Amino acid sequence: GPNDTGEMNEKFGNIWTKVINDLWQGDLITSTNRDVLDVPKQTEQGGGGLRSRAKLPKLFDPARNDKPMKELRNKEALRRIVTMARAWKQKPPADTDILGMPSISVLIPHYAEDNLLQIQQLLTQRIALENGSTVLMRYLVNYFRDEFMNFARRLRNIGSNAAE
Repeated sequence: GPNDTGEMNEKFGNIWTKVINDLWQGDLITSTNRDVLDVPKQTEQGGGGLRSRAKLPKLFDPARNDKPMKELRNKEALRRIVTMARAWKQKPPADTDILGMPSISVLIPHYAEDNLLQIQQLLTQRIALENGSTVLMRYLVNYFRDEFMNFARRLRNIGSNAAE
């Protein structure tokens, strides 16, 4: 049934994989981080034969590791991953009311501004800073250094795969 622990682990494993891939696609974690966080599978002998079950990566086992992913520099990515790991280890709530379930939603305010810019705008548009002004692209690269480096690595990988 729906409260079967194996079934719940499998569903949580699928959600975990989607969250980890979303963090990687958003350049919040590296491809190495993504590989480390991949959901391991364990095989069980059940009434219907062998079946695979998702399980939480061992690095989140508190008996083995009290500070998982301390090398992860993006604090928001770390917060989401740790929240998901804690939720996976918790006993599911007894009632099935959606309002009683824990959530990891993040509200992002939306302002009336352009989200898509032409490359020329990134290279020429100036923004005001406390001590002067700078070109928008330079500001973005410096302020979001980790995300930009992950983005650049991913583009390099895409380019090298396309050349093959």
